[in-house]
Amino acid sequence: MRYLIFGTIIVGVVVTGSLLIREVFKIIDLLEYLILKGDSTMINKFHEACQNIVDNADQKALNYAVNYAKYGLEIEELADAKIQALYILNNMTHWRGDLAKETRATLKEVAKACC
Repeated sequence: MRYLIFGTIIVGVVVTGSLLIREVFKIIDLLEYLILKGDSTMINKFHEACQNIVDNADQKALNYAVNYAKYGLEIEELADAKIQALYILNNMTHWRGDLAKETRATLKEVAKACC
């Protein structure tokens, strides 16, 4: 990610010649912070959804989803969480109720998140 951002900014520096290299690195650090902050928020939402499923493990409708959710609690990368969210969603189709709707919506949001 750093190289993609870095390459784009360097092209801007070469073309305009108006930015100093240290300013470029400050911009890169700020962009990385903002990107990673968004990722951590999404990961926290994903972990909450997984915990909801694990807490309701006694419901038969969550049979296989529980194991996928337990593994999901260990995931720290958004790209991995997106894939795991799809597995969980496919295995919780019969779970009903308000908590199920909230959890399903969160998992769909994670699955559609940009990496």
